[in-house]
Amino acid sequence: MKLYRVQARYLGKYLDHKIEADEDEQVIPNFINELNAGKVTIKQEMTGRIPHLCLVTYEEIKRDSRNVSGTIS
Repeated sequence: MKLYRVQARYLGKYLDHKIEADEDEQVIPNFINELNAGKVTIKQEMTGRIPHLCLVTYEEIKRDSRNVSGTIS
């Protein structure tokens, strides 16, 4: 299993969540499942972004025994 960090912004909301998946293709579906299960914290974000635009990014976090929190690649 790989560890990923998913960030999303939509309609003044900000989501930042870590998720595990075997392959990159599973990241977004796994994230949606955890979002629907109420496991993702949703924060208010007041920015000047276009309100109807949905931005979602994800990145793999390298697990490193020397760094407890992991290293972002």
